[in-house]
Amino acid sequence: TGAMEFWAGRNGCTADLPASGSCTGRTGCEDGADVLYCEVEGMGHDWPASPVDATDVILDFFLGDPDQK
Repeated sequence: TGAMEFWAGRNGCTADLPASGSCTGRTGCEDGADVLYCEVEGMGHDWPASPVDATDVILDFFLGDPDQK
């Protein structure tokens, strides 16, 4: 997506993260950052709880869950 590519470029990311469900991303970014993008088909700009629990995804991302890398 445009937003993910923008942030990946801004953060100097060099590699793709393996796709996981409805999420994709980039790794190898400056300062060890990753860029993660999740999209639930057919859903607008809402905070999803199903089929992906956005709260769990964002917490795992910020806490550095190794399963997300």
